Amino acid sequence: MLYKKLLITLAIITLYFSACTKIDTTKLGIELIPTVDNIHTFETTLDVVANTYAFPTDVNDTTVPKLSKGSLHALGYLNDPLFGTTRASIFVELKPEYFKFSFPIPKDSLIAFDSAVLVLDYKMAYGDTNSTLQAKVYQITKPDFTEDTTKIIYNTSTDIAYNAGNVIGQASFATKSLAAQKKLATGDSVSNQLRIKIDQTFAKALFERDSTNAFASDEAFTNYLKGFAIVPDAGIGNALAYFSLIDSKLEFHYRKKNNGKIDTTSTSFYSTATSAHANRVERVYASGEINNHFATPLAGDNVVYVQSAPGTYVRVSIPKLAEFKAKGNVVINRAELGVEQMYDASNNIFTSSPYLFLDAIDETNKKIITVPNDFSFQGGQPNFPYFFDIYKSKTKQDPANHTVSWYTFNLSRYVQGIVTRNEPIYDFRLHLPYIATANYGPYPINLFFNNIAQYRVKLAGGNSSTQKMKLHIIYSKI
Repeated sequence: MLYKKLLITLAIITLYFSACTKIDTTKLGIELIPTVDNIHTFETTLDVVANTYAFPTDVNDTTVPKLSKGSLHALGYLNDPLFGTTRASIFVELKPEYFKFSFPIPKDSLIAFDSAVLVLDYKMAYGDTNSTLQAKVYQITKPDFTEDTTKIIYNTSTDIAYNAGNVIGQASFATKSLAAQKKLATGDSVSNQLRIKIDQTFAKALFERDSTNAFASDEAFTNYLKGFAIVPDAGIGNALAYFSLIDSKLEFHYRKKNNGKIDTTSTSFYSTATSAHANRVERVYASGEINNHFATPLAGDNVVYVQSAPGTYVRVSIPKLAEFKAKGNVVINRAELGVEQMYDASNNIFTSSPYLFLDAIDETNKKIITVPNDFSFQGGQPNFPYFFDIYKSKTKQDPANHTVSWYTFNLSRYVQGIVTRNEPIYDFRLHLPYIATANYGPYPINLFFNNIAQYRVKLAGGNSSTQKMKLHIIYSKI
C-alpha cells in the first residue's frame, strides 16, 4: 500500500515539474494525450474571433515578399466568384550571355533572317486549365527597369511602363495544351513551352544590331532594349500559367552557309545574372463575395477568406485564453486550433491549399513572430509534423456531406506557457505565404511555402453556426 502511495506521489510531482519547467518538445501534445474522464483530465472549447484583412500591396512595404528569379512567375487571368479577379503579368529582360556580342555567323555566310520567338518555359497551372488565355507582348519603356531595382520584386499596384500602343507578339493558349509535345518547322520537337512569335520588323532590327552599338556592352543593350512585358487580356480565360524564367529565352532563327550547304540554325538570349524581372499580380475584390467581408466586426465574422500572397489573411484572437489561466496550474495535453473550409461549387476549379500557416502578431514590438514554443526547429528542420502537418492534406465531411479541407495547428506549448509562466497572449495571423520568415537561433530563415498567387480558401469563422473555428483544449489538473 505504501509503495502504491509513493508511485502516486511521484506521478504528481512529475506532472507538477513538467508544468513548471521547460515543456518536453518531443512528447507533449502528440503521444501523451490521456483519456478525458472529467475527474483528472478535462476538455474545453474556447471561441475565437476571426476577421479578413487584405495584405499591403506597396512594394516598399517590408511585409511584401520578394520573388526570386528562380521562382515560378504567374501569367494569366482569373475570375473567381469568391475572390474577384486576378491579373498576372510578367516583365523580363532577355540578353546575350556575353558582351561584346555578335551572332555566330562568319562574314558573308548569312542567307536570311527568318524569325524570332519568345519562349516561356511552362511548369504548371492553377484554375480552369481548359479555358483559353490571350497574352500580348510589348516593349518595356521604364527607364530604371534594371537588375538593381526590380530583380526580386513583384509589383501589385503600378504597371512597369511599356509601349501599350505597339503589340510585338501575341498568343492564345489553353494551359492544358502547353505540356503537349509540338513539332517545329525546324523538325525539332518541344514540350512545356509557350512560344510567341515576335513581330518581324522589330525582331529583324534587333538581329541586325552589332558589337559597335547595341551589343557593345550590357549598358548599351539595356539602353536599346529594356525588356519585354507579357500581359494577359483582362476578362479572357480563367487560369494562371506558371513559368520559369531561368530556362525562358528569345530565339532567333536564321539560315547561313556552312561548308557549301545552307543550314537553318538559331541563337538565343536568356534571363542572365544581370537581367531584371518582375511579376505583377493585380487583385481586384469588387466582384467577389469577399468584398462583403472586410468590415471586421468586433465579434468576428462567420466566414473568412485566405488568398495566397499577394492576397488576404485572417486575424484570429482567442479572448477567453485569459480566463482559462484562472483554472490554476494544469498540464496542457493538447491545445489545437481547428479551421474548416466552407464548401462552394467554385472549389472544383479553384482548389484549396493543402496547408495554411499560422504566426503570431506581436503588437508590443510591432512585428510578426512564429508561434512561441510550438513552432521551432529540430535538427535544423522546422517541426512541421508537430505544429501542422505540411506533408499530409486533411479533409472531412461538412454538414451537407461535401468533402472540405481541414486545417489544425498545435498550440499546446503556447497555451502551457500562458498558464504556467504567464507568457503573453497574442493574436494570430492565418495565411498562405509565398515565403514565411522564422528565426533559427539568432538567424532569420526564409521558408518557401507556395507559388505566387496560387490557391485560396473560404473558411468558417468563429461565428459559424455549423463549422465554427475554435480552440480545443485537453488538460489535466495537478
